[in-house]
Amino acid sequence: MSDEKKREIVCYAIKRDEPTQNGRIYSQHVLEKMVYEFNKMSQQRRALVLKDNPPDGRMLLTNVAGKVNDTQLRDGRLVCQVELLETEAGKSIEDMFFSEDVSIEPVAFGKVDDFGHVVPEDLKLLGFSFVYNPPKK
Repeated sequence: MSDEKKREIVCYAIKRDEPTQNGRIYSQHVLEKMVYEFNKMSQQRRALVLKDNPPDGRMLLTNVAGKVNDTQLRDGRLVCQVELLETEAGKSIEDMFFSEDVSIEPVAFGKVDDFGHVVPEDLKLLGFSFVYNPPKK
């Protein structure tokens, strides 16, 4: 970014042992692994945040809205510090982020047991995505 102030936001993601929108349950162990992996990706400048969750798992650069600068586990919740980028996707997320209808979720692949728990040994992390959650009527 030029001389402009960085546009950073704090995002609260997955909560330990609670089902996500897609029914996945992440244990403390899995979240700790995610923090380690995402911080490693951040150091390599590969921890990207997409505007939308890619249905086919392909992370297209045209959808990149930001990058994760830091990931922590606070009180059983994954917390990310995200720098929004000067891309079309980044600008559109900034406009709608302060609505309660937007959340951040990991883009990951792996096995899930019969109860929806993520199997840590098989987890492959790709990044994060902002997801629009329309209000339930």
